[in-house]
Amino acid sequence: MCGPGERKCPVLEGAMAAAWSRPAGLNVHTFISDISFGQGFLDPLPSGEPFSAPSPLRDWGSLAHLPSVLCGASVLIHGTVGKGTDITYGLRRLGALRPRDSISQLVTQKFREVTMDLTPMHARHKAVAGIVMTQGLDARQAQVVALSSGTKCISGEHLSDQGLVVNDCHAEVVARRAFLHFLYTQLELHLSKRREDSERSIFVRLKEGGYRLRENILFHLYVSTSPCGDARLHSPHEITTDLHSSKHLVRKFRGHLRTKIESGEGTVPVRGPSAVQTWDGVLLGEQLITMSCTDKIARWNVLGLQGALLSHFVEPVYLQSIVVGSLHHTGHLARVLSHRMEGVGQLPASYRHNRPLLSGVSDAEARQPGKSPPFSVNWVVGSVDLEIVNTTTGRRSCGGPSRLCKHVLSARWARLYGRLSTRTPSPGDTPSMYCEAKLGAHTYQSVKQQLFKAFQKAGLGTWVRKPPEQQQFLLTL
Repeated sequence: MCGPGERKCPVLEGAMAAAWSRPAGLNVHTFISDISFGQGFLDPLPSGEPFSAPSPLRDWGSLAHLPSVLCGASVLIHGTVGKGTDITYGLRRLGALRPRDSISQLVTQKFREVTMDLTPMHARHKAVAGIVMTQGLDARQAQVVALSSGTKCISGEHLSDQGLVVNDCHAEVVARRAFLHFLYTQLELHLSKRREDSERSIFVRLKEGGYRLRENILFHLYVSTSPCGDARLHSPHEITTDLHSSKHLVRKFRGHLRTKIESGEGTVPVRGPSAVQTWDGVLLGEQLITMSCTDKIARWNVLGLQGALLSHFVEPVYLQSIVVGSLHHTGHLARVLSHRMEGVGQLPASYRHNRPLLSGVSDAEARQPGKSPPFSVNWVVGSVDLEIVNTTTGRRSCGGPSRLCKHVLSARWARLYGRLSTRTPSPGDTPSMYCEAKLGAHTYQSVKQQLFKAFQKAGLGTWVRKPPEQQQFLLTL
């Protein structure tokens, strides 16, 4: 066992030494599963990097924190030799956990803190998600910047053509939308005439225009349960009798794009070639189709978390790691969140096929029994209020629009456009409509289409889009 003060872990050192003695040219990925992060993080090796290449794993002298990072972890080094011959090295259970320092603990403790004044009914949740920011690999300075709960989507009859509702209230999607507010706040610091304000921002201005994250600013997503869609369906921890009786269907659609069930839970594979839903069809009773969280996270791993509007200002913002609390299988998570996009091809400058470190926790939070509550909560750092959203209507409990709706977020964008440096030359006037502003992020839109074509080419289905009318509203300040 490794002690917290040791500079080396003999068990791990022996396993790594064996790994490094393998033939040069062995291409590897590293996936860390069941991790509770201690005083730092361990980066995965880049895809395609040979064992013989320099790696922080080989420099024991510089990794005094390594035992505290890996104690209690399961480590899997997986690679291929020649034409698809797999080699896998496994190492299990290296020592005691430090859950107080883990990403999952940071998020769950913060969630309890911000919801402590809610009624027991509103404090209930089936899924919690949060985004944590760190500076470099030191978890001791980690900060939760966005939190959410929720497992349901809007009912089609409540769609808004003014951008006044939140369509998808699943926890990881809501956390990402709350995170957008954090990014806007950081950009707004650059509007200040005081130099110290812009220096506090996580973004630095680029000479060529636009902004980029400061060096060593990293983001980590925690989800209390495996994302809905293919990631959860094929988890060995969630094989039910029904699935056992239809294993051929499960195998047939492995890796397939999936959509959520309107006003309910669970997902189904996308069907048919149609990629666009119609407004009148949904209002006349057709089910509203929303892509699964598994597929949305996979999309973030190519396009970034920032979305189209913020792409006018900032380079893509990617996740450094994804931590899943329960019902997960790290190998399958890697396949559906990263490997499915292998065919996306070469991407423009600043975009990449991101491969976040994937991990689980040793002591997952117990899932609360009973039906999922019909509401979602969200919180963002710097905000005084915790917001509660009715998942059926996509609006706040009082009936007003959520701060996470398109209308509110686009208003923040419109207030910045023309005042901040952009990554591409401005055409002049501020776009008048939301859809125009999104389409104006030309590189982002091009990469999005490239990703959708890669899914289709791989036989994984067609990405289904909401009716375009919901984006055809006027921008307001």
